[in-house]
Amino acid sequence: MAAAGRDVAAAERALARQGFNAVARLLRDEGPFYEWDHYPAGDVFDQRHGAQYFYHAHAADRRLPEEHGHFHCFLRPDGPDKLHHLVALAVDRESRPIRLFTVNRWVTEESWITARETIGLLDRFVLETSRPSRWVNRWLSGVLHLFRPDIERLILERDRTVAAWQARHPSADALAAQELEILSELAISVPAQIDAVTRAIRRRARAL
Repeated sequence: MAAAGRDVAAAERALARQGFNAVARLLRDEGPFYEWDHYPAGDVFDQRHGAQYFYHAHAADRRLPEEHGHFHCFLRPDGPDKLHHLVALAVDRESRPIRLFTVNRWVTEESWITARETIGLLDRFVLETSRPSRWVNRWLSGVLHLFRPDIERLILERDRTVAAWQARHPSADALAAQELEILSELAISVPAQIDAVTRAIRRRARAL
């Protein structure tokens, strides 16, 4: 997590030297930005690791006032056939991460797997491709690894939410329920997380 925090900071510094933040660089060559469209066009896919993502924004009345848009992050562990959603990362207009959340199967039309299976894929979210920018990809994968324990908890909560809804509606399919969209979420701050990791490392060092 500490290394991931350093990666995030290094990527942000490199992008700032170019005059961008992560989202601005991602969108640089994409033309007009339209709500709901995927950016970059065709998504980003790392064939070696199976990591995939896209960025988009919902209509203004369907997102938080401070949110510009969010990244949907996936893994295709066995090639192009099966797509598994890991987590979504929302950012504000300055590309600062503000929220992590999980979604129901119908939202992304993924191949649903259990929380434990999904958690087993988290460390494989590695982006070595240069599209749209190595710094953007390093930043995104760094954020996910920086918040890995939180993402793990969100995925476990995701399955508990689905199970509770299914128990209340035994004749329906929880994974197709349109009223069940966001399954778990957490407000986040990168500086606060980096500070917490640094303090934890210092406490451990003092205890040795």
